[in-house]
This record gives sequence, structure tokens and C-alpha cells, in this order.
Amino acid sequence: MNNLTVVSNNTLPVTSISMANTDEISMTSLEIASLTGKEHRHVMRDIRVLFKELEKSGHADQPVCGFSARINNLGFSVKDPHYILDKKHAHCLVMGYSAAMRMAVLNRIEELEVALQQMSKPEPYKLPN
Repeated sequence: MNNLTVVSNNTLPVTSISMANTDEISMTSLEIASLTGKEHRHVMRDIRVLFKELEKSGHADQPVCGFSARINNLGFSVKDPHYILDKKHAHCLVMGYSAAMRMAVLNRIEELEVALQQMSKPEPYKLPN
């Protein structure tokens, strides 16, 4: 599996683009919280609610959980939980948010898609001298 880590010019958390059998864009709940201005705990709650609703309607998907390491204000290393959503679930989540919040997330997804396309373009063949 190839991984590309994309860091935007702003101070958003890092987003990974994973390439296994298919090209896949993923966003963390931390990044969604940063983009939308919502508290991370509220985004986490919204994701849990989303997946409970999806499960009730027959979708067996479950969110992927991860941890982000950081140094707290006392100087100790702590691990914060977060969810990792694929593009489809990120879209589904933000459909319930305001237009400005939706647009911020959609713009970020477009940035990630451009980065993914640039990563997957083969180098042009160079003729030997």
C-alpha cells in the first residue's frame, strides 16, 4: 500500500490518502472539526449517530478509529481518539451541517483529489540522449 500525506498551507490536521486496491481519500474527525469550526467531541458524536442510523437502515459499515499523539499543557504525551472517514461518509456526515461548513469540507476533498491525481500520474517517458 502506498501512502501520501497531504498537509495544507493552513493548520489543519494531516490527512492521508491511501492507495490499496483503489484510490481512497480519507478525512479524520479532527480535520472535519477544524474545517467546520465545530468542537471535535461534537463531530465524534455526529459520526456515531450517523453510523447508528446507517446500521438501522441495513448498512454494515463501521467507522475506523485512530489515535493522534500530542503533548498536553502539562508536558505529557496523550493519545486523542478520532474517526477516519472515507469520502462517501465524510459527504454524508456534512450534509447535516450548514452550507458554509459543507463547502469547507468539500473544498478540502477537492484539494485531496488533486493531490491524489498528481500522485498517480506516471512520469513522462524521457528519451535517452
